[in-house]
Amino acid sequence: MGPRQDVFDTLKLVPPLAGLSPDWMERLVAAARLLRIRAGELVVEHGGAHPGMVILHEGELELSITGHTGRRHVLARISRGQTFGIVAALDTQPALYTSRACEASTVLIIPRETLLEAVRANGDFALDLLLDLAGRTRLLYRFVGAQATLPPLGRVANVLLTVMALRGPLADEDGVVDLRFSQTDIADMLGITRQSLGTQLKALQATGAISLQYRGIRVLDVPALMALVAR
Repeated sequence: MGPRQDVFDTLKLVPPLAGLSPDWMERLVAAARLLRIRAGELVVEHGGAHPGMVILHEGELELSITGHTGRRHVLARISRGQTFGIVAALDTQPALYTSRACEASTVLIIPRETLLEAVRANGDFALDLLLDLAGRTRLLYRFVGAQATLPPLGRVANVLLTVMALRGPLADEDGVVDLRFSQTDIADMLGITRQSLGTQLKALQATGAISLQYRGIRVLDVPALMALVAR
């Protein structure tokens, strides 16, 4: 498989792009800029100018913001075929968060001009892009609402479900999901101490919904987590 076909295959993983015609996909492949980054290196810094629609081609990226104390708060980790920066690419406002490589990675950058040309020329693509943004907005509202109204165990379940939604399909054939997300990062998302989170995770583990691993959390029963959030 050649590099051009490899880029084409990655673009096809992005839901809003998947419905574009072969001609337009070729135009995106031709316009895409390939950026290789080392582990720990930044793609875009919070508040900086955004280069366009960014799609992860290889590796893993971390999206984060830094608080007034200088502490970094992880918002999400993304894998191949996932994208970010659509809002900043469209409205030309500063980047909403910092994107950093968790490991040696490669990203594809679709320039804003090319993205806007595709939007103007393809009504179905414009609609798909709007639906994608609507889905992200709904996920954000659901997260905020749940954090304000749910009891502690439900809030933890909600964070785990949100992390899974942001990462895309992760389950194996048995429905098990391994989340490479540290307890410190999850505690930051909840605004609680790591010790308080540990208490809730042990209670959640006792229900059989999750299993605590050395470097993450294994979700064993997604419906059980959803039931906790629905209460």
